[in-house]
Formats: sequence, structure tokens, C-alpha cells
Amino acid sequence: MADLNIVTNGDFSAGIEPWYPNGCEAFVVSSDPFSSEVMSADSSSGGYVVVTNRKETWQGLEQDITTRVASGMNYTVSTCVGVSGPFNESAEVLSTVRLEHEDSPTEYLFIGKTYASRDKWVDLEGTFSISNMPDRVVLYLEGPAPGKDLLIRSVTVRSSTSSDFQETEKNTDASNVFPLALNIIKNHDFSDGLYSWNTNGCDSFVVSSNDCNLESNAVVNNRSETWQGLEQDITDNVSPGFSYKVSASVSVSGPVLGSAQVLATLKLEHKSSATEFQLIGKTYASKDIWKTLEGTFEVSGRPDRVVFFLEGPPPGIDLLVKSVTIHCESDNQFERSREFCSAPESDNHIFLNSSFSDGLNHWSGRGCNLMLHESLADGKILPDSGTCFASASERTHKWSGIEQDITERVQRKLIYEASSVVRLSHSHHTVQATLYVQYLDQREEYIGISSVQGTHDDWVELKGKFLLNGSPARAVVYIEGPPPGIDVFVDHFAVKPAEKETPSGRPYIESHAFGMNIVSNSHLSDGTIEGWFPLGDCHLKVGDGSPRILPPLARDSLRKTQGYLSGRYVLATNRSGTWMGPAQTITDKVKLFVTYQVSAWVKIGSGGRTSPQDVNIALSVDGNWVNGGKVEVDDGDWHEVVGSFRIEKEAKEVMLHVQGPSPGVDLMVAGLQIFAVDRKARLSYLRGQADVVRKRNVCLKFSGLDPSELSGATVKIRQTRNSFPLGSCISRSNIDNEDFVGFFLNNFDWAVFGNELKWYWTEPEQGNFNYRDANEMIEFCERYNIKTRGHCIFWEVESAIQPWVQQLTGSKLEAAVENRVTDLLTRYNGKFRHYDVNNEMLHGSFYRDRLDSDARANMFKTAHELDPLATLFLNEYHIEDGFDSRSSPEKYIKLVHKLQKKGAPVGGIGIQGHITSPVGHIVRSALDKLSTLGLPIWFTELDVSSTNEHIRGDDLEVMLWEAFAHPAIEGVMLWGFWELFMSREHSHLVNADGEVNEAGKRFLEIKREWLSFVDGVVEDEGGLEFRGYHGSYTVEVVTSESKVGTTSLIIIFSTPINKRYILEFHFGAQTKLVQHSSYMALRRCLPQYSTTSSYLSKIWGFRMHGTKAAASVVEEHVSGAEREDEEYADVDWDNLGFSLVRTDFMFATKSCRDGNFEQGYLSRYGNIELNPAAGILNYGQGLIEGMKAYRGEDGRVLLFRPELNAMRMKIGAERMCMHSPSVHQFIEGVKQTVLANRRWVPPPGKGSLYLRPLLFGSGASLGVAAASEYTFLVFGSPVQNYFKEGTAALNLYVEEVIPRAYLGGTGGVKAISNYGPVLEVMRRAKSRGFSDVLYLDADTGKNIEEVSAANIFLVKGNTIVTPATSGTILGGITRKSIIEIALDLGYKVEERSVPVEELKEAEEVFCTGTAAGVASVGSITFKNTRTEYKVGDGIVTQQLRSILVGIQTGSIQDTKDWVLQIA
Repeated sequence: MADLNIVTNGDFSAGIEPWYPNGCEAFVVSSDPFSSEVMSADSSSGGYVVVTNRKETWQGLEQDITTRVASGMNYTVSTCVGVSGPFNESAEVLSTVRLEHEDSPTEYLFIGKTYASRDKWVDLEGTFSISNMPDRVVLYLEGPAPGKDLLIRSVTVRSSTSSDFQETEKNTDASNVFPLALNIIKNHDFSDGLYSWNTNGCDSFVVSSNDCNLESNAVVNNRSETWQGLEQDITDNVSPGFSYKVSASVSVSGPVLGSAQVLATLKLEHKSSATEFQLIGKTYASKDIWKTLEGTFEVSGRPDRVVFFLEGPPPGIDLLVKSVTIHCESDNQFERSREFCSAPESDNHIFLNSSFSDGLNHWSGRGCNLMLHESLADGKILPDSGTCFASASERTHKWSGIEQDITERVQRKLIYEASSVVRLSHSHHTVQATLYVQYLDQREEYIGISSVQGTHDDWVELKGKFLLNGSPARAVVYIEGPPPGIDVFVDHFAVKPAEKETPSGRPYIESHAFGMNIVSNSHLSDGTIEGWFPLGDCHLKVGDGSPRILPPLARDSLRKTQGYLSGRYVLATNRSGTWMGPAQTITDKVKLFVTYQVSAWVKIGSGGRTSPQDVNIALSVDGNWVNGGKVEVDDGDWHEVVGSFRIEKEAKEVMLHVQGPSPGVDLMVAGLQIFAVDRKARLSYLRGQADVVRKRNVCLKFSGLDPSELSGATVKIRQTRNSFPLGSCISRSNIDNEDFVGFFLNNFDWAVFGNELKWYWTEPEQGNFNYRDANEMIEFCERYNIKTRGHCIFWEVESAIQPWVQQLTGSKLEAAVENRVTDLLTRYNGKFRHYDVNNEMLHGSFYRDRLDSDARANMFKTAHELDPLATLFLNEYHIEDGFDSRSSPEKYIKLVHKLQKKGAPVGGIGIQGHITSPVGHIVRSALDKLSTLGLPIWFTELDVSSTNEHIRGDDLEVMLWEAFAHPAIEGVMLWGFWELFMSREHSHLVNADGEVNEAGKRFLEIKREWLSFVDGVVEDEGGLEFRGYHGSYTVEVVTSESKVGTTSLIIIFSTPINKRYILEFHFGAQTKLVQHSSYMALRRCLPQYSTTSSYLSKIWGFRMHGTKAAASVVEEHVSGAEREDEEYADVDWDNLGFSLVRTDFMFATKSCRDGNFEQGYLSRYGNIELNPAAGILNYGQGLIEGMKAYRGEDGRVLLFRPELNAMRMKIGAERMCMHSPSVHQFIEGVKQTVLANRRWVPPPGKGSLYLRPLLFGSGASLGVAAASEYTFLVFGSPVQNYFKEGTAALNLYVEEVIPRAYLGGTGGVKAISNYGPVLEVMRRAKSRGFSDVLYLDADTGKNIEEVSAANIFLVKGNTIVTPATSGTILGGITRKSIIEIALDLGYKVEERSVPVEELKEAEEVFCTGTAAGVASVGSITFKNTRTEYKVGDGIVTQQLRSILVGIQTGSIQDTKDWVLQIA
């Protein structure tokens, strides 16, 4: 009953109140999205709510129900939900209760979930109860992926009593006899159409209703035999020896006389014997009457396939099915996992007699003898538990050991845990648990479960997990490892289904400051080693003569430290061990789950320069070594060591120390920095870079209709696939798992084989070849059009080479190498796009040491001769993270050059990418260095590892965006994604049961971000422009007369910058295809997305739906030479000043009530409309920014450090109590403004496009209060010099009476109210002939602060001084950049209070600002005394200005990632 609903406004008849959108937007509409009808105004329903602009899965709609619930009560929740958005697949919707406590962490209660699709309403139901009443109880709905809108039609929450449950149970139908959590039938009520169901020789469809209160049912028609009906494969959900109960709600329709028989049947298929059929139950159904069909069944033996199906009515009669449930009678617990009924024994053990309580029954020896013992060695060896243990003696091989056959008791696609306690008779060796599998096709597989270092001293635990992808004909688990002659003792050996691990939530991270160095006394400013102590018996003291600038990779990341060092270092002498050096304890400074960057200057004493020495920044975390970065030093120079780390477990002690060089070698350390990195800020920057690197401008042109009809037509552009190569490692057994295959095919278009192509796999013994696995994998990839990388032809690391090859020398080894490369590349000629020729040459030297010095280059030459179309790669690890001194980018480049000098046709650079706690700046630095080779770069084996799935997702996000945003990266291969099939623990994206974990969800969200979606309107000129990622698109055009044209297209750019593409649509014509180059020919001649090739190529493909529209393609070439003739606005560029010039477009977006900004839009430049009560007009709530777009000599359009403007606006917004756009939204708005006004960007050397981002309160408020709405607006104007003097020196006047800003005011932010009060002072100064005014501090009136719209610097000798930004001075971006450039040049920069008297001592003075640039000051007048300064050529000011302008305009290489290219 409605009056029992404790939710207020559950049908949204009163609008949105008191519901609240959580981090998104919501509104109520009255029309049914799944019906063409419109709800009447007097309808009892209030319509439904749309929850939109969702950026996270948890964002949804919530309501506070604290006062309407009580502890100890049960509540039933029922909601009617749907989804809307660009994706066709169904989406998960969840109902959750949040319990907030003031003195303890917030709790979350899961109520229930459902899967909703775009075309119907579905029910979501569940229950909850509260044991202890919290401070706040919030009910909310969440769940669909970002980008999908959540639709909610109604919500009811009712308190439930025992009588309520009894009454409900009496009236429930077959679909609810048993809890849904126990039902092994998928899509049991056909709410998701016919998903998981198949028809048997007939047809079927689902009759459904959009009304939440009406059910769906399947109709099986066109039946010509009684056995034809509806079936579902349940092989993976049933187990031998268990009883299952079936209940189905069925009916019939058609020419029925009386009633018709309906049967439930089980089909048991066997590959080696005849198919069996087992009757479950039957009933007699009449037309229009639903009957319940019930029965039970039990599966004996192990059939290859189990199919449940409904059949029976005579031919010509339709079978109707409303719902089906099958549940395991052996277990009635509601909380079962999805693998219920999987255990054949009550204790769930797969092994029989695991503790040897029944002697050696069920056990056997694999090449050995088995015995039981109560003790050995005169009682020194006793059982670890129980009364006896087994021994495997007289072992003849390393693989000999105790084993048990588990064929009849193991299932595919289920995780098992194996555990044992083992011991050796003598010595110390690795002991391993292994699973041997033989499949029905005689294919064999060995799966390593776990290994441990065994010892004769004590028992050790051996524990691990395994999973079978395919159905085994035989499965045996055994223990192996030690050499023959060593006995292996086993105390017990158990195998059972692994318990499903509870997913970890996002960890709580303590408050911390990004960019703040946590190392004490790292600069040694006071000349003492306070805070440091010697680790070991070495001696520490302070030395002089180290670099005075921060290490380069630290410089760009640190925000709250001085930009220069003291020139002092810690010197460690008398070192008698490699681990000795300076140390300090940082336990209280390190926060859990925070990624820290490490950077330092290091140097070694003269005693270590005879051979390379490793220097390592390390951490001891409760005695465990953690690598913070390593570098190799072999000279007397200072070297930067970089790295990173993250601690994920509470530690009692964390000690930082520097170690590495040989004993007796002195170690020097300077400027050691450890600071938390800002991942979100980095991602914002990378998204902007990716926009330039991976997107292009496309213009759609439409014709074939009357212009009046075409004007205003709506266009929907939807990208279906991004063509950036993304692949994964697969193994032969993976392709037997249909769940694995489904995820792989949906998300990847490249594959690399884990082991199946390696020499030790294809020829484990000389002459014994095994290419079967590789052949089957190639066939799989070709069937699904998956491109492949060949990994690898050779492996340089000796431990990865099979024994028979290791024993070869001289000509025999040379012949074996020649046979290997010839056999492999002849066999697979043209099959693999890439080959890793000789894996890990920086870490191994087997072939180089045993063959001549040209052996490596000859491998490349021979491979190229045999398959000239394949790209030949090097492949290495730890190139990108600073963790390994053997594999730095510099060493990798040196190796490439050495191979090239010997004639090796090196075609690509492979970076494996097995990375931990990645830091974007470090990765980018490595990529930049490698890109100087001019070769394609791929991440070939990317994986990240963290115990927490959310943090794992964070790391993966960093790495994928670093790759996607770098122009030299041409593809990424993940080294797997499925649990238990990864090279590292805690690195999987999908759990073994097929559930996508939090890291996997982040991966899917990133892929969705890499798709472009555009909705637009055809302009008067008959066109529409958009900017999108290259890939596959669908385009739909709907005219005002409802004429529809739809086409699909593929856009792939081989040259990323210098093309603009025009796509022409013609209505009413036949489809045309203009294809300028053959794709098959292209992909064999060039790297597919080469950014360095001079050959311009592209691929366009179309598939028309009907003949309503046709398309052709025109390509506009805008080469570097032609850019000089590009269209400019009609402006006298030679006489451009600094005044407003009206441009074409401006950008605007508004904030929502929750503070988030909606998607912005471009409009023609013009006036805006404001409410008279707007916050900006009444209470001055407004901020401005100033920035410029520059055109380089090569035609590129560049922005300078836009992320800093965005951050400054956010800081100012906090001070002014305003909502602000995110950094990404800010930059996106600026970019759109520049691109729309590109013709207004002046020619090189003629000025810049000045950009004015504005943020102001546009919401109305009469009382003194923050505005309810804010507008972010960006416009631009071409400008030249800010000052009327042009490039001539300025003459400033010191204002002694009126200060510019006061402490506690808004002088430190760019508030609009800062500028009005100084206008009169500026007018008076200019009337006296001065250029501008220099202001003094308001507190003492004795210190200079800044000019009206610029910062000021004083130069004296090698020292540059500028007033510190202490709250009254704006932190200028030009100011910050000049400081960093000056430090790079070796100047000493001081940020401090500057007394006005120092103006007399300065040799030079200059001003900095976005508008002003870097302007020389010729004189300053104070108290009627004029002081003049150096101007002209050869001064410091000119040096700094030329470098800054060079970076801004692209004429000087940007090594700091300051410049963002947008066109």
C-alpha cells in the first residue's frame, strides 16, 4: 500500500525533491522513454527521473531516510528502473544503503541489483535491516557505467513483518519459489530477452511490457516436432552427485483442444558415447492458463555437456514460458557463491585422504616410491600435524613425486586452492606443486600451482591456486622439483575450491600534500647532517660542490620547495658493506597507498671508478627491501637517480637509505627528494595531450536535399571503436574458456602468445617440435581478425634457454640458431606483424658470449630476409621506471645504435612495462628519450600490480594515458587480464569466474573515454565540423522532414597533425567509396600508425543501411609548406596593439546545483544576458584568467602551461566561495575557443591570440550569499604588445599612498575586484608619462610588491630577486616559468621581501606577465628620484625573454612538457 512507503515522493509526482543527485545531475520528465505515448497531465504517476552527467559508477540518486527507519526491523525495497545512453549492452543497476557514523567509517549495505537495457523498465528488489542505528541512513540507486543515464520510475521501501513474509510466500509464482541467488538458470524470467536461451529447430520471441507490474514471457512458435522447444546450457552450473529441483511456469497457445503436455527434459551429451535424455517432469497446460511444471534430476558421471530444455506440445501449438528456476537441493543457504553445488564432498575437498588418515589410498608415486612415517632420523623429523607423513623416495627425475588423480572431481572455470606442508631429506631446493592435464584431443598441459624453497631443517608451507579452462580427460596434481636422490616429505596435501575473496574497497588515504618533500634536511642548508644517521659503521659528513639545481625529474613535479639547492651533499666514507650509507627514518611521513616519486643527485668517490657501480635509493619496510630507484655510475660526475614506491600495508618502521657501491667506495648524495605525486593533475594534462595526438578535425558536408530542408538537420556521430592498437597476451588454454574469449574479443584487436612461440616450447628437445599450440592460436586469431605479435624468436637470458641448447657451442650452436629462425619464419611467413627478435639483450648475453660479435645483428638480418613485411623489435623491461641500472633508456638507445651500425634492420622498440607504482613524469621522460630514435615504440607486456583493485586501476589508468598521449607510442599490449593467467600476482582485471573487478572496470571506462560522441546541427552552409579520435563511427542524419540517412565509416590517420578531412553525404544516391590506398598493401609497407613516415595514407570504409544516403570523401592536404597560405582573418597584423578585436566564437558552460559544470558549447561572440540580481553584479563574485595561443613557424598552434591557469582559477574559486570547472573542463573550453577562432591566431612573430577565461556568479541572490549558479566563459582577441612602448623599456612610478592589496584580502588570486581600485592610480601615473605603477606592501609601506598587472624582478650579478607570493601578490605563471628557466641557467633566485631601497642597487629590472611577457624596465621613480637600469642587447632580461618566447612559440625544444599543441 502506498501509505506504507517510507520513501518520500517515491513516484516523483512532486518533482525531484527530496531526492538528491550524488555528484551528477537529475531531472523529472513526463514521457515514457520506452513508449511513443506521452503521459497525461492527470496521470497518477509523476513520470520518471533521469540521472545524467554521471562520471562514476557510484553516482546516482539518493534520499535521506534516517528518521523513517529503525534498528532491528526488516525493510523490503522495490524499484522500477531503466537505462539510456550510447551503449547497447545491458547495464548493472544497484540499490544500496549508506550508514554514516560520526566516530567510525561509513558502512554500505547491498540491497539488490538487476540488469537493465535501453528499451524497457525492469524491477530491482531486495531487503535490508539495520542492526545498530547510525547517525545517518541514506538510500541510493547507482551502478551503470559512466556515460549511461539512470532512469528511475518508482521507489518503495516498506517495513516487513513475519506475517508479511508468510503472505508473500503463499502468493509467489514459480519464478520466486526459491531465492534468485540460488537459481542456476540465467535470465530466468526473460527480462533480458532471450539472452542465454536457444530454440531447438523452431522460432521464439519475448512478449514484454514496459510496465513494471507486468511480466515477460517467451513464445516458442513454428514448431514442427513435439521435441522442439526452448533450451539452455547448464554444464558449468551442475555437479555429479547432487540433486536439483526444477520449477517452471508454462502455458500453451494456438489450436489447443483441451490441454497439451509440456515436459522438462535433461540432455546429457558425451563425446565418446551416445547422448542421454532424462525426463525431469511434466504437466498439462491449457490455453491462457499458466501451470507450474516441477521435477528433480541428478547428474551421474561427467557428461561433456548438460542441456536443460522444455518441449512437448503437439506440432503447431505454441509453447509459452514465463519463468524457470533450478536450484540445488543440497544447499539452501541464500549466501551461496555462484559456484554452488560444486563440491563433491561435504568438506569441499577435491583430494581424497589428504592427511593420509586412510594410509596411502588414492595416492600414487610418480617415478618414485611412497611410504608413510610416524617419524624419521631418530625422532628428529616428526609430523607437522596429525600422526604421520608421506615420503617420496628413490626419485628418478626432478618431476618425480607424490600425486593424485582428480579427473572425476575437478571442474573447468573454477578456482581451486592447493596447500601442503613439505620438507626435504637433505639440502635446500625448490619444491613445486604442478597440475598435469590431458585433454580429449590428446593435447597436454602442465600448470605450475606454486613453489617454495624447501629445506631439511623444518616444514614449509606450499600454497597456490589453479584453474582449468577446458574440460580434461585426465587431471593429476603432483609435487616435484628437487634433483633425483632427494626425498620429499609431505605432511598433508589438500585441494579444494578456493573461497571467493571479498573485493577491497577504495582505501582510505590520509591527508597529504602533493609535491612536498618528506625527506628531512635534504638540502643541508645549515651545513649539518641533522636528521641523517649512518647505516652500518660508515661515517657521514657534509661536503660542498654538488649541483645547485634540483634533479631534472623532480624539478617539474615539486610545487612547494625551493627551486635550487645549497650545493652541499652527504658524504659517506669508511663503508665496509654495499648496504652502508646515509639513512633516516620516515615512518610517520609515509602514507599508505600513496605513490611517491624519488629523485636525487648521486656520485661516487674515485676508488669506485675502475668499474661500474650501482647506487640505489632503498627503503627498509619492517626489514623488507623496497626499491626506490637505481642508477649505474662509472665516472666522477653527478648523476640523477629516479624511482618511485608505494606502501600498501601498515608498517612499524620505514627507513630510507642510500646504498650500492662496493665496500671502500665513498658515496655522495645531494638534494634527495621524496614526494607524493598528483595522479589526477597528471591525467588532466595527458587528456589534453591525447586530444592533440589522437584526434583530428573532420568536416561533414551534406547535399542532395533542398537547403531549407537540410538546414537545422540533427546529426548523431557515434564512435564504435578506437583504432589505437590495443592487445593482450593469451595462452593456448585461454581460448578454451568462452568467458575469456568473449572479454578478449570485445576489448582487444591484437594478441601475443605467452609461451607458445618461444623456442623452449616449440623445440623442448632437439628435433622434437611442438607447433600445435601455436598453430591453433594462429587459427583462432585469423578466425576473429586479430593481429598478432611474434614473441619471441630468441631469448638472450640463459635461464630461459632449454638445456640442450645451453650445451651447444661453436658451429653446432650457430647451426641450431640458423635452423630455429629459418624454421619459425618460414612456417609462419606473413602471419605475425611484429617479431621480438632477441628478447632482453640488456639482461642476458648467452648468444653474444658464445657466438661472434655479429650474432645479434645477424638474427635481425636473417629474420628480415625470411619475412620482410614483419617489423622487427627489441624487447626489454624496466626501461621506463628507473628501477634497474642495467636497462636505462640511454643504454637501450646505445644498444639500438650498435645493432644498426652492424646493419640490423631494427624496426621497433619494445618496452615490456611490468611496472609498479608508476609515475607519469618518469615514464614520459623515458619515452621522450627513446623517441629520438625515430622508431615506433610499443608497450609489449604492460601490467600493473597492487593488492587493492582500485589502486591497480589507478596505476593502469596512468600507464594507458601516458601511452595514448605520447606521439611515439603506436600500440599497447597487456600481459594478460585474467586471474591466475598473469605473470605477477594482484595484476588481473577479470576474476577467474569472469567477473570484471574494479581495475577491469577502470580499463573499460578508459576505453569508453577513447571514443568520441557528437550531437550537432547542420549549419546554413550544409556542414558540421567535429573533432574525434581515429577509428570506426556511425553517423545518423535526420532532417526537418524526418528523412534519415545512416552510414558507417572508418577513420584511421597515419599522419596525426597535418590533414583535415571532409566527408560528403549525398541524399538519394547510390553509395560511393573513395579509397585512396589499399589497406592490405599499406599495412605491409608501413607501421600502421607511424607518426614518422612521410607517406600520407588513410583508410575510409562505408557500409550503408539502405540507399537513403550516400557518402564520398574529399581529403584536404595542409602540408607544412602550404600552412603559410592558410586563411587568416582580415587584420592588419603589423599594427596590432593590445585592444579588443571581435573574433568569431566564444565558449560557455554553467554549473549545476551540486557544483559540477555541464558540457560546454560554442556560440557566436556577442553580448550575454544576466539577471540583475546575479552574484557578479551585486557582490563581485568573479575571477579572470589571462593566457595566450601562439602560432609557431611550422604552423602549429600552441598553448603555454594551461593547466596552471586552470589550477589558479580553482584556488581563486575556493577563496571566493565559487564553484569552478575541473582542470580538464577548463583546458577543453580554452582549446575549443582557440580552434573555433583559429584564423584569429596571428602569423608567427606578429603577436598571439590573447584568451580571457571568466568565471562569475550568474545565479541570482538578493541577500549577501554565494550565487546558486556560475558561468565559465572563454573569449579571445588577437594582440601584440601590452604596453604602448612596444618592446621599448618601461618607466615605472612607485605609488606610496594607495596599496594594491591587503593581507587577508584577494591580492593572491585573480579576482575581478582587484583591478578596479588601481585604475585611478594608473591614470594619474600615465598622465605624467609613466608606463605603469609599482605598488608597496600595505602593512609597512617599505617593500615592493608588483606592478598593476605584472610581477617584478631585480637583477644584480648572478642573483635574481623577486617579492615572495605571501597572499597579497598574484602567483604569475610567467613569473614561475622565468624562475625555473633562470635556475636552469645557473642563476641564483631569491623569493623574499624586497625593500624599496634595493631598487637603487639593482643592475636590471624587468616585469613578467601573460599580457606583458618579459618587459625590460628602463627607470623607476621613487620619491621624485629616478633610478635607471641596463636595457638593450646582452642583458639577463633579454636572455630569459628569448628562451621563454622560444618555448612558447615552438622554436626551442620543450623539454619540460610546458607546451600543449592543439592544432
